[in-house]
Amino acid sequence: MSERAFDRLCEAYGLQLGYETGTGETVRSSPEARRAVLSAMSVSAATPEEVLRNLEAAPKRDAADDPVAVARSYMPNWLAEGRCWGVTCQLYGLRTKRNHGIGDFEDLARLAEQVAADGADFVGVNPLHALFSADPERCSPFSPSNRLFLNPLYIAIDAIPGLQEPPPVETEEAARLRDADWVDYTSVARLKLATLRACWDDLCEAPALWQEQARASFDRFVAEGGEALRLHVLFEALSAHLAADFGAGWRDWPEDYRSPRTDAVARFAQDHGHEVGYQFWLQWVADRQLARAAERARGAGMRIGLYLDVAVGTAPDGSATWSDPDLVVPGANVGAPPDAFFTGGQDWGLAPMSPRALHERDYQPLRDVLEAVSRHAGAIRIDHAMSLTRLFWIPEGFPATDGCYVHYPLASMLRTLSDVSNRYGTIIIGEDLGTVPKGFGRIMRDADLQSYRVLYFEWVRNAFRAASSYRRQAFVTVSTHDLPPFRGWWAGSDIDLFQELGLLGQGDADARREGRARDRAALIDRLRRDLPPRCARTLASADVDEIATAAHVFLARTPSRLFGVQVEDLCEAARPVNVPGTWKEYPNWRLRTASAVEEASARPAWRTVVDAVTRERAK
Repeated sequence: MSERAFDRLCEAYGLQLGYETGTGETVRSSPEARRAVLSAMSVSAATPEEVLRNLEAAPKRDAADDPVAVARSYMPNWLAEGRCWGVTCQLYGLRTKRNHGIGDFEDLARLAEQVAADGADFVGVNPLHALFSADPERCSPFSPSNRLFLNPLYIAIDAIPGLQEPPPVETEEAARLRDADWVDYTSVARLKLATLRACWDDLCEAPALWQEQARASFDRFVAEGGEALRLHVLFEALSAHLAADFGAGWRDWPEDYRSPRTDAVARFAQDHGHEVGYQFWLQWVADRQLARAAERARGAGMRIGLYLDVAVGTAPDGSATWSDPDLVVPGANVGAPPDAFFTGGQDWGLAPMSPRALHERDYQPLRDVLEAVSRHAGAIRIDHAMSLTRLFWIPEGFPATDGCYVHYPLASMLRTLSDVSNRYGTIIIGEDLGTVPKGFGRIMRDADLQSYRVLYFEWVRNAFRAASSYRRQAFVTVSTHDLPPFRGWWAGSDIDLFQELGLLGQGDADARREGRARDRAALIDRLRRDLPPRCARTLASADVDEIATAAHVFLARTPSRLFGVQVEDLCEAARPVNVPGTWKEYPNWRLRTASAVEEASARPAWRTVVDAVTRERAK
């Protein structure tokens, strides 16, 4: 077989022949891995004849996909030249005096009202996508079952819309879960879903319990949700029915249930109408509560309101892939190539969307995902924004070091994003951390996508970047969900944790501690250079609270349009909410705030940072 012909076939189907690691090393993806990726696309390249035949049949490049004139996303007039700030949180981790062991939509609304009073213009949260209700331990918000719908565990069961009388919700179990330091997903799901199920049963038995117009709203929601909603709730009902014996994901179900178009599934839907109706109702309640939270945020004076997150993909065995298997590519996962932190690369276990299917459907599936999140948002964050132009595919059976990039039609993806952004008046933030392809930053600027800038990573010539040199079209923050809060970073407790988990040997850990000491000194030097004398003088004491405040003031002074203050930093947290590269070794996506938000917001650490940021970014 001609190697050049095979390379041309790969390029014709969007495969990049090699990649550059985070350490600058150029790696050529193996022919075997690329052949496996082509096979996942249903393109055979086993023989020279197949290569030539498929090369002849390969899709021709569409001139419309050349991003000559990039479509721009929405930007409100007041922010085009202005700046603002807001608070970001992991919604599940909010501890309050009223929730049931997990943050909920009522907590979100109250937090928005609270920080709006201090001048904040948005509250940002982790992805709220539907996970696996029948297996609540699958709790990563970035591995959703379906991005079109919501996780019902975020429903506030003391604020259910449409009921004449709210259900009794305060129990000893609720108090126990509320006091726990980690979200106990199994117990939370058992408590909340049982209460919600009892409400649905009561509504079905006594329709008079519905408030006036609530039933009409529910019926309208079901009708407007169409086939996508019907299939999702059917999946959820089936998953609940089959999980005990076969698991929550469809790949382990009996053959007759692995497709929504079988006679067995049709019979199930007919025989279990009450269960399916319950799942419809859960989605309606969640949607209404999120909409109400958005209304309350705006009503409290926020000019942006809710800032919601869009995961980069979906789980391969979830509702989305069961409902629409032709949209994704089986036999490959999305991940990342090796870098300085993950020398073996990363396999995120997410199913990649098919570039061919997206093109054939005129990018409607992407539009649907963006619209589902934008309906209640003033801003959205695109996780791994480089997915607009390429994704790192890892073929089944291959290590993450032997994956390859697959390109997507960037101009068409950007046009779809721009259409949705301008239709809904939604600011777009692109998470562009990690390996960024050449020229992508310029395209983001041209499209007015706000870059995602993290303090820890902003270096220029062995020094922290000056505040004045930060990008204008950017969202800036101290840290992210994959990194330690400021206090943990300052103390180096993340390095200790990596060593405890076996992710670092003694030598590497010691080297990182030495590097962190240099980082701390460099940060103090930058803060002293950039902050007013009254702020810089306080750094001499090396008090972590004062340094944390100074770091937030520093970022507030940048020209960047958006500044997000993490609730974790306001609550003086040190532990990360997620440790990439771990699964059961660390309780990812479970950490709760150390104290109730109502109490923490009155403490000096919270008030000092918020008051200082408000002075720098006053409306």
